[in-house]
Amino acid sequence: MDQLERSWSGEPEELAGSLRHAGEETVIFQAGAGFDDGWATRLAVDPRSVLSRPRDPADPLAPVRELESLLAGRRGTGGTACTGVAVLAGYELLQGTVPRRPGPGLPDLHAWSVDDSFTRAGDSRWVLTSRHGKAGELERWFPSGQQPVEPGRPVTAGLVQAATSLPRERYLRSVDRIRSHILNGDVYQANLTQRFSVSFTGEALGLYRNLTKRTPAPRSALVACRRFALASVSPELFLSGVFGGAIRTGPIKGTRPRHEDPAADRAAALELRRSEKDHAELLMIVDLMRNDLGRVCLPGSIEVPELAGLVTYPAVHHLVAKVAGRLDATVTLPEILAAAFPGGSITGAPKKRAMEILRELEPVERSFYTGSLLWFGDDGSFDSSILIRSVVLADGLAHLGAGGGIVADSDAEAEWMESNDKARAPAEVLGFIPEDAR
Repeated sequence: MDQLERSWSGEPEELAGSLRHAGEETVIFQAGAGFDDGWATRLAVDPRSVLSRPRDPADPLAPVRELESLLAGRRGTGGTACTGVAVLAGYELLQGTVPRRPGPGLPDLHAWSVDDSFTRAGDSRWVLTSRHGKAGELERWFPSGQQPVEPGRPVTAGLVQAATSLPRERYLRSVDRIRSHILNGDVYQANLTQRFSVSFTGEALGLYRNLTKRTPAPRSALVACRRFALASVSPELFLSGVFGGAIRTGPIKGTRPRHEDPAADRAAALELRRSEKDHAELLMIVDLMRNDLGRVCLPGSIEVPELAGLVTYPAVHHLVAKVAGRLDATVTLPEILAAAFPGGSITGAPKKRAMEILRELEPVERSFYTGSLLWFGDDGSFDSSILIRSVVLADGLAHLGAGGGIVADSDAEAEWMESNDKARAPAEVLGFIPEDAR
């Protein structure tokens, strides 16, 4: 392991452009400027796909155990958080016994090995890290000046026809079905989602650049291999911590769209802050996540440092909570994921029953949408996002998911509009208006 520090004032996307070449794989983790709870901005040099698995009907945790073995081998030889393994985990990963539904046909778990990387350490400081002592060789990749950035697909809202898995009337009926389940005592909340699909022929890096420019986020990322790519501007933390140490999560519930008029924007934020419905919705998920973490944390260690903080992003206002605990020293990765994956904010409560109801109502698989992108450092640290505000590229199509939590007093039309509002910013980058999807 060796490291070099270099100064450079360019943007991460420019450095990414200098690292990526046609046909090569891509791993970029990026925290937008101005966010105090983002993950490290990290760009891999020549990442390699090392694991790609479908879910296992006979043993749902088998792919995760295979991943754990890979991670344990790397940790055993030591290292830092700058190198490690990037992992995409699809929403259905641990649902091995559930029959498949239509979807993009992608693996449920895909992992990249990152032995060499550039990590942003300040506004103009970058650390070049090599697991195998090749930091000096990495300097040839480091830009000496401004780098060209691949052009992305232009923003042409309304000019492209998109399809949705849940057209308006079906979405409204599904909301009413969930409300019936709630009134019958089956669940307290369920997070209904739709998937938009549109043809796409642009470059993944260009799309990613346009997304981060339009809606910078604390957990943006681009990961790509020959078969597919995922460009994400997710604001939501799934799990972050250290094996055998602290762990935390940051569920989001409650959304209002931003407004160009400052007074209207402040009013929307104040309405969200005062909304009893949205606070109740978030509280349900906080309780769920406290229970999930309690299954793998030391007794008495679970805390809620923040119950409902207002966070403002370029496109929306959100209510965000923080739940933290301390992992038992003997807890393994399969145990952590079995306890907490997928995240409660995108399933519902109780989680198992909510997911069963959602499978009845959502006609397609979610795949990577509402799954997680995870980073496992060679030092035993980990960080991850919940994959909302994320676009999956495969077979000439771009897939974008969006949804929201349905509770007893939900208004079906308002829930449909909230789902569209959440999709709006990335949809505009892709060239369509969510309400126009059919």
